Amino acid sequence: MNVNTDETYIYLVNKDNNIISLSDNWLSFAVENNGAESNTPDKIIGSSLWDFISGDETKHLYQIVLKEVRSRKQSVKLLFRCDSPSICRYLQLSVIPLEDDTIEFQSQILRTESREIVALLNNDVERSDKLIRICSVCKKIAVSETEWEETDVAINTLKIFDNERVPQLTHGLCKCCFDEAMAEIKGMK
Repeated sequence: MNVNTDETYIYLVNKDNNIISLSDNWLSFAVENNGAESNTPDKIIGSSLWDFISGDETKHLYQIVLKEVRSRKQSVKLLFRCDSPSICRYLQLSVIPLEDDTIEFQSQILRTESREIVALLNNDVERSDKLIRICSVCKKIAVSETEWEETDVAINTLKIFDNERVPQLTHGLCKCCFDEAMAEIKGMK
């Protein structure tokens, strides 16, 4: 396990939720995670925040967070994961109100853990038309309408690699993560 508290990635959104600024280290993180082509600053700045948040449930959560942070003029901190096929990243997202309803998002890597490559998370894998939901916050996968499991357990439960191609991932939000985020928002002082 690698503890890394000095990696913080920052972006600002204006009152219309358009991205107006990225930290200097943004591109290096995108390159490291095979996202450089679609996530260069010139393609992001000026775009809507909503273009980069997948899944209706996740968008709904962010809408609630932004509304509460702006109306209360108080920050909130949320924990989440940002995994690659070979690394589990545990992060803290600070959502900070600034002047003129601008919001600063600070994503700080708290720790990383190496793991065996999870082919399901590899962007270069050929996908089928089937969809499975992955939680935008904890990265668990829905194995039923109400049950979510860690990726390795879900792969076995759903027999994902028994098929010729792996399914597409669609983002959702498990009840546990939604409830934890709502508790954080209610706890804003």
